[in-house]
Amino acid sequence: MKKTLKLLFSIITFILCISFVNITYAASASIKASSQSVTVGDSVTITVTINAAAWNINTSGNITVEGIIGANMDAVNQTTTKTYKLDTSKAGTYTASISGDITDADDTFSLVSQSVSVTVKEKSATPNNGSGSNSGTGSSSSSSKPTTAVTKSSDATLKTLKVDHEGLTPSFNKNTFMYTLSVGSDVNSIKVTASPNHSKATYSVSGNTNFENGDNTVTITVKAENGTTKTYKIIVTKAENPEKANAYLTNIIVDGVAISEEFARDKFEYTLSEVDWNVEKLNISVFPENQKATFEIEGAEDLKVGENQIKITVTAEDKKTIKEYFLNVVKKEEPAVEVIGPVVEDNNYTEVKTNGMIDTVKSNIEYQLLILIYILAVVEFIEILYLFFQLREKKEDSFKIKSSRIKRGKGKYKSEKEEESSSDYENIE
Repeated sequence: MKKTLKLLFSIITFILCISFVNITYAASASIKASSQSVTVGDSVTITVTINAAAWNINTSGNITVEGIIGANMDAVNQTTTKTYKLDTSKAGTYTASISGDITDADDTFSLVSQSVSVTVKEKSATPNNGSGSNSGTGSSSSSSKPTTAVTKSSDATLKTLKVDHEGLTPSFNKNTFMYTLSVGSDVNSIKVTASPNHSKATYSVSGNTNFENGDNTVTITVKAENGTTKTYKIIVTKAENPEKANAYLTNIIVDGVAISEEFARDKFEYTLSEVDWNVEKLNISVFPENQKATFEIEGAEDLKVGENQIKITVTAEDKKTIKEYFLNVVKKEEPAVEVIGPVVEDNNYTEVKTNGMIDTVKSNIEYQLLILIYILAVVEFIEILYLFFQLREKKEDSFKIKSSRIKRGKGKYKSEKEEESSSDYENIE
């Protein structure tokens, strides 16, 4: 019986210990495509998967641009998944990216930067395999060969871009689509020459004549062989003194907040990383190219929960030329106690709510050891009780045996006394 009971307790202890074994997974974030090579019109799903205790992820590229933000109030890893449909109506190469940071249950902070590319190809023409019959013998005198459609190029980039004035900024790069140029007040037009990267692509130029004082936009539109278009722009600033008309910035720095894109003088809108719910204002440093230019910052104070846009207005030294830069920032909501519940699904968004108590135990080795010690103590206590009752039972059996012997002894003694009394009575008679 004792061996059976000990075996039973050992099995229970083993099962309970196994249930609390914790395999610690580091926080992770990934982006994947259901297919990376498709034809026009095919369905492609981009999936972002996050497993972390806290996450601050931004999406970009050819999918919905948004922030995926959250935290588990029990400080344990949970899985968050979001899906996006990729537009494959046109041929080309599409890219989707994620960036930001994640924190795992052990409070380990990690930066995230991943992307996935999908190539969308034109549909091939269906081969014409039709057959016909000839009169006479019925044999075919010629055979028809299937026609193979040639995929048209989707390359709508330029190989070179030049203007007939010095000062085009930055230096040309086929993946840079915005440029600036300053000219004197006597310049009314510029000559633009370019060459497409693909021999069958074409381009057109507009806005390069009849300049007015201030900013003028010159547009170079490139059309690929398959109809895909890309647009390059040159912002031409016309002024009597171009230096005095300089309202560009060399940099913008926000204390404690990262800017997602690299700063460029001719890029006028940026996205900042998310800020905590208790941040009321941002400290922003602005650096004009012309130190005599002035600037004004609006919207950096009294930030509200959700989306905020900060506008930086730069006025050139001539007091006429004005440039506006915009910073977009999202302020997080104040954390609330998370209610443990089932899986919540909404618009392709699936968030798995985990059991806080169990996950807390699984992620904390101290809790696991404490529970194990508690289980072992309970088992030992039960075993001691078992031994105690066995010992008590043996003592009771021993006491009963002794009592029986004593009773038998008293009976014998009484019989001898009675015999003696009877004998004395007979003697007296």
